[in-house]
Amino acid sequence: MTTPRTRSRLAVPSLLAIIALTVTVAVVNVSNDATATENGVAARARARFSASLPAPTGPYPIGTVAWELPGAGRPDPWRPGRDRDLTLQLWYPADGSGAPGVGRPAPAPWAHPNVARHAAQRYGFAPESLVDLRGHATEAAPVRADGGALPVLVFSPGDGGNRTDNTALTEELASHGYLVVAIDHLGDALEGSTPDGQLVARTKPELPEDIRPEELGGPAVVTQVDVRVADVRAVLDALRRIGTADRGAPAGLPGRIDLGRVGVFGHSLGGATAAGAMFVDDRIRAGANLDGLVAGPVATEGLGRPFLVLRQPRHTTRIDPSWRTFLPALRGWHRLVTIAGSGHYSFADLGLWTRQAGVDLRTTEETYRFNFGTGDNRRATELARQLLVAFFDVHLRDRPVPPLLAGPAAGNPELTFG
Repeated sequence: MTTPRTRSRLAVPSLLAIIALTVTVAVVNVSNDATATENGVAARARARFSASLPAPTGPYPIGTVAWELPGAGRPDPWRPGRDRDLTLQLWYPADGSGAPGVGRPAPAPWAHPNVARHAAQRYGFAPESLVDLRGHATEAAPVRADGGALPVLVFSPGDGGNRTDNTALTEELASHGYLVVAIDHLGDALEGSTPDGQLVARTKPELPEDIRPEELGGPAVVTQVDVRVADVRAVLDALRRIGTADRGAPAGLPGRIDLGRVGVFGHSLGGATAAGAMFVDDRIRAGANLDGLVAGPVATEGLGRPFLVLRQPRHTTRIDPSWRTFLPALRGWHRLVTIAGSGHYSFADLGLWTRQAGVDLRTTEETYRFNFGTGDNRRATELARQLLVAFFDVHLRDRPVPPLLAGPAAGNPELTFG
């Protein structure tokens, strides 16, 4: 078993770090952080906690399964001499008989114990805090039989991120009737793994610590995004070919995948992946970027199909050169929505647990605010989930634009538009 490399710093939120965080992983293991104070001792003691995920709000119980996608001759730039294998996590509306409850299977774990244990160590959490965490989906439950064809949403996590890092979002979308496919970009992910939990080392070249904002649109970042875009396209190709003999595919999925209704979304570098994939693949009808930059031709040429951008307040065009050209070049239906009080990791599960884990006591206030915001991250997660469901319902299911997406409203004072 190979072990991914780790980092032991939280990025300091200067203007450079703010934009650089969209392409680097900010890690919460700050026991050696020079800014840590005596509060760090108490915070580390609090790192033994019970993590949880908000329950999905959709009408359907959900299932989940890990699925291996062999590279089939596609060279892997991060692991020379190997095919570009991927691991996917599928969430989907499930047969109600397989829903968790009395006498029924327990919900699936948030991640394989090997993955959860390694992530907990990297974050400075007690191992059981993540190893014991469960979501709300039933492992390998059969697909709901009476729901018709399933629209598809492909998800790309942040740089170094794993396929279950944003489970609060992916479970929510599945509970509303979507087939959600999250990608472990192996060689990129810090806790990437095979379906059976064998860790795969991060071998992708690191960007320079002192990279300048104007360099974020340069060849190094564009190459990283291009690899991920090719992964998204490979996933769509594989879904088109899926059959009853595919190992790991849940019962009832073949013949139920609607590739005429495909969306893509991603967090941080995954947001750049979503935009890049839409630019080169007409199969994708709608996309969303969660607090990420944009790289490659799409950054200047924009998109003519629906695109949603969610951001934290500190991610602005002033410090992200890619947004200066990309946002004005969006020609289809689009929204830029700011969630007040949010931080970069308010769009990932990590943001839900940081105060429980004492992370706010182990970092400088400035660093914490950029990464995790100043508000309630459970509320930020709730709003992000509502916005994503509403957006994809409009553009993949032809539903009317709801008030939530129409503009500011008294019921959601945390949201600003434009």
